[in-house]
This record gives sequence, C-alpha cells and structure tokens, in this order.
Amino acid sequence: NKLDLVSRKEFEVLKKIVQKQEIQILKSNQEQAVTVANNCRDQIMRIEAVLADRLEATTEKKSSAK
Repeated sequence: NKLDLVSRKEFEVLKKIVQKQEIQILKSNQEQAVTVANNCRDQIMRIEAVLADRLEATTEKKSSAK
C-alpha cells in the first residue's frame, strides 16, 4: 500500500511536470505560428502592392499610347 501511494504521488508529480512542459511547447508553437501568419500577411500585402503598381503602370502606358 505504501508503495502504491508513493507511486501514485510520483506519477502525479511527473504528470504535472510533463503538462507544464507541454504547455510551454504549445505556447512556443503558438507564438511561432502567429509570427509565420504575420509574415505571410505582410508578404501578401507587398506582392499585391507590386502587382497593383505594375497594373497601374501598364494602364498608364496604354492610355499614353492612344
């Protein structure tokens, strides 16, 4: 019985340690995911701005040619 009690206590301690580690890993993963999402959004906005500029330049050239 004593051994079972000690084993259960040790198990609970280990379980809490593992859960804390898992939480830290998940938080880190979430922060990385947010960073990646923000970088993707920023890159999309940069590409769209370049495409809009090119379209505008092309449209202006066509207007000037007429």
